[in-house]
Amino acid sequence: MTATLEATLEYQNKELVYYFSNYNGISLAEAEELFIDLKKWLWLCGQLDDSSRTVHLFQEQDIIDQFWHCFLLFTRDYIIFCETYCGTIICHHPEPHLRRVRQKEKLRSNPGLVIKENLSLLRESMEEVGRVLGAETAWRWYHDIPVRYGARGA
Repeated sequence: MTATLEATLEYQNKELVYYFSNYNGISLAEAEELFIDLKKWLWLCGQLDDSSRTVHLFQEQDIIDQFWHCFLLFTRDYIIFCETYCGTIICHHPEPHLRRVRQKEKLRSNPGLVIKENLSLLRESMEEVGRVLGAETAWRWYHDIPVRYGARGA
C-alpha cells in the first residue's frame, strides 16, 4: 500500500537536495522544488496499475530524471523512500539502446509517423499527470521545467 501524496511530499532529505544543488550548479531553492517534482514522479509511478496510462519522462523533463539518478546514488535512502511512500521499489529503466537505434531509423524513413506517435505519448502522459497530480503539476512538468531547464545533457 502506498502512502498519500501529502505524506510523500513531507519526506525530506537535505543531504540529497544539497548534493543535487551543488552537482548541478543550481540554487538550493531550485533543488528543493525539483525534489518535490521527483517525489511526485516516484509516487505517481507507484500508483500505476494495469488500468493506468503509462507516463513518460521526456527529454524536456531531463532534470527530473537527473535528480532520480542522483537519488539512486543514495541507495539506502532511495529504497526506504520507495518502500515507505510508493509501496514498491521504483526501478529505473533507461530506454534500451536498440530501441533508440530503431527509433532513429524509423524517424529517417517515416518522420511523420514518429511525430504522431510521440505526440500521442506526450498527450497521454500530460493527461495522466493532470488527472492524478493536477493541472498545476502538468503545467510545471510540460511547460515550466522545459522552458527553465531545457533538455540538459541531452
